[in-house]
Amino acid sequence: GNRARGILTHRNTLIEHCAFANQSHAAILVPSEAGSPEGPTVRNVTVAHNDIRNTGRIGRPGGAIQVAGLSVGEDGKVRFAPEPVNAGVRIIGNTIVDAGTSAVEIGETRDVTVASNRIERREGPAIVLRNVRTAKVTDNTCIPPGRMVVTDTPSGEVTFSRNSGLLRDGA
Repeated sequence: GNRARGILTHRNTLIEHCAFANQSHAAILVPSEAGSPEGPTVRNVTVAHNDIRNTGRIGRPGGAIQVAGLSVGEDGKVRFAPEPVNAGVRIIGNTIVDAGTSAVEIGETRDVTVASNRIERREGPAIVLRNVRTAKVTDNTCIPPGRMVVTDTPSGEVTFSRNSGLLRDGA
């Protein structure tokens, strides 16, 4: 554990069979920063079979695993990108317990898979998808039951199947 995030990554990354505990922020933070020297857009990131516990202790918004597409406006302010700028994110087979505001939050991304994860005891929605395309959410378990919130995403872009205890927003 530490007072910030566990891992910061951007491209061609496999984070597998790791344990994260007591992070003040996200265990795994995957941001793109268009127009910033800190990082490119996100491509080909897989987070699989990890044990993540007690994250997001400072109460800031965001998931235990967080992917976001950021852009810098002419006014110099950082905001979410208006279109998906990231691609190829897979969150598979993780155990996420006591995640601050949510377990998984993915935004501004194409080709998303969230599958076979076990999510226990989080404060807010289990999964948050914002401005995604071609997303598959399958075979996840949520205890106690929780919600998947989808915003800024056209109809038909999220496939939702065979989840236990995970309710699609509005269901």
